[in-house]
Amino acid sequence: MDFRNLELTYVLPIYQDNKDFDDLIKLIEIYGKYDLSVLKKIHFIFVDDCSPIPISINSKAINYTLVKIVDDIFWNQGGARNLGVTLSKTPKLILTDLDHIFPESILKDLFNKKIPKDIYKFRRALEGKKIGSHPNTFFCSKTTYFKSLGVDEAFSGNYGHEDIYFFDLQIALGTRFKKYRKEMITYFEHNHHSLERDSSHNLALLEERRLAIKNRKPFSAHSRKFLCFDWKVMEENWL
Repeated sequence: MDFRNLELTYVLPIYQDNKDFDDLIKLIEIYGKYDLSVLKKIHFIFVDDCSPIPISINSKAINYTLVKIVDDIFWNQGGARNLGVTLSKTPKLILTDLDHIFPESILKDLFNKKIPKDIYKFRRALEGKKIGSHPNTFFCSKTTYFKSLGVDEAFSGNYGHEDIYFFDLQIALGTRFKKYRKEMITYFEHNHHSLERDSSHNLALLEERRLAIKNRKPFSAHSRKFLCFDWKVMEENWL
């Protein structure tokens, strides 16, 4: 595989504890029907965040790497994103969740964009109706992602606010946030896990970090925790 042909990395953390869950299969089927000239330029990185149910991609239609986080850490989506970005082979990234689909036309347009210094959010449609953008779905460069040292994994183990701190820190470092306005991505409602959502612990972490930003010491509260877990490659395919 000549990785120089790749233009874009698509990072997707996954956690599944629902046996009836088939959204991943649907996503692979949709993307697998895109034009081959587009698919050859995209590397999908699926990060299984220690799901209790085995996950397999088993597709010959896309370039992909499936990695599994071996250590069972609740709400480790920040660590999963850090791992996916670390493994990326391109300077341009899409980070998103399983319930979002990018039309082929947007992917083609992102190929042609310069390596972004800004972070781009996307307008969304649900059943044809416009809804707000998703905080954890964005387009950026690998350099910009790591400008804030990635996601602070001190938030892993409890629910919420790691994304807010990531964006607060990016803003403090001068990153601009823009809206991608040409088209919308599609959002599908789903529920693929049963984890509890109690954000009280992480709210205290966020408030501490926001105080550091306010005092113009943006990194002083960042834990520097990064890839604090074992992981392994499960599957790969290259076109």
